Order: sequence, then structure tokens, then C-alpha cells
Amino acid sequence: MLGYEMEALGGGVIPVSAVLADKDVMLHIKLGQHGSTFGGNPLASVVATASLDVIEQEKLVKRSASLREELRIQLNEIKKQFSNYIKEVRGRGLFNAVEFNSESLSLVSAYDICLSLKERGVLAKPTHNTIVRLTPPLKKKQLNRSDELREGFKALHDVLEIDLSNLQNTNSGKTPVSHLTECDRCGRNLYA
Repeated sequence: MLGYEMEALGGGVIPVSAVLADKDVMLHIKLGQHGSTFGGNPLASVVATASLDVIEQEKLVKRSASLREELRIQLNEIKKQFSNYIKEVRGRGLFNAVEFNSESLSLVSAYDICLSLKERGVLAKPTHNTIVRLTPPLKKKQLNRSDELREGFKALHDVLEIDLSNLQNTNSGKTPVSHLTECDRCGRNLYA
């Protein structure tokens, strides 16, 4: 197993990082061979320990898994309803993505869809013209999580059913998404 850094360990309070690796990796690293941007800070270590305690005490991993199931069921339901637009639903935990079919979207990008979602109260991140990332927050109070997820999916449903045709008409002079070779946000060559 390779080692990797986790810089979100400070729970949004203070920057901290740690390295996780198995024995085979760690025994090969010699003093001074691996640096860490936020390693070795005593205050950050205390914050990281407190963050791990919160994760354990509030059963965030278990809650994330149950919300993930509900999220994925609803995303796949929308995929069935809009199979001509949605190419794939994928993700891990609460980090999910909907990849749209660039041919059927024609003139509409993931960025356009995200702007429409924002107008309907849902924040999402566009990636490389055809992918919308959905990452609902894992909140302490879970009283209305199912209702909140349903509201989010209603927004996505309405964007695809109502807003999409308006977006296609508005973007009628643009280059179709299927003909773009670069991402509209970062400029990365999509087919390299």
C-alpha cells in the first residue's frame, strides 16, 4: 500500500497533516526524506486528535455510509428517469458525481447545470464540462437529512426536466460540449 497525506485532519479549525502507510512503506523512509506542510505542530496534533474523537463519538463513518446509500438510490433513480442525459453515477461515501452525456447535453455544460442548481438552492461543483460533483454535508443534527436530500434531488430533477431546454436555447450560439477539446473551467485537454 502506498502512503498518502490527509490535510483535512484539522477539522476545518487548523491546518494539519498526517501520513498513513503500511510498514513496508514506512520502513523505507529515512529521516529527512519526507516532509509535511503542516506536520510537527503540537497545537495541530491536539486539534487532529480532537477531530478524530468527533469522528468516532458522533459515528460519522456509519452516518456517512447510511446517507451514501440514500444518496446513491436517489441519484440512480434520476439516472433512470433521464437516461438520455445521464451517462454515469459514481462516487465513494458522500462524494458523488453525475456524468452527463455530452451529445445529449449539446450546448449545455456542467457549469450551466450547477448555476441552475444554485438558483434552486443546491451547491454543486462542475468538472470538465460534463461532470457535476455532489457532496452533501455530514451535519451533526440528522433530523431532516432525508428531507434535505429529497429537496436536492427535486432540484436536480427540475433542472433536467424544466431548465435544460431553456439552457439549450440560451446557449444556441456556443460550441457544443461534445465538440470541446478543453475543459471550460481549467483548460485541461479532455482527450490527452
